[in-house]
Amino acid sequence: MIVVNLSDAPAQANVQVGWPGAEGATWNLIDLPPCANYERNGNDMLSPGLYVELGPWNYHFFQCLRSDKT
Repeated sequence: MIVVNLSDAPAQANVQVGWPGAEGATWNLIDLPPCANYERNGNDMLSPGLYVELGPWNYHFFQCLRSDKT
């Protein structure tokens, strides 16, 4: 999943994921680079959404891996 701030000002948002199977699972989101790892609940990523905060022209490039946790 790629999230980009295409403005010259800081931005915040809740990004709702829409992929099948997101609900009812825990997800590891690995931000590449700098290889930061975040654990998020799939139900929360559906609603209200994954909270992101980005500086001007910054981005997150997440590798999304389903965890065995529920």
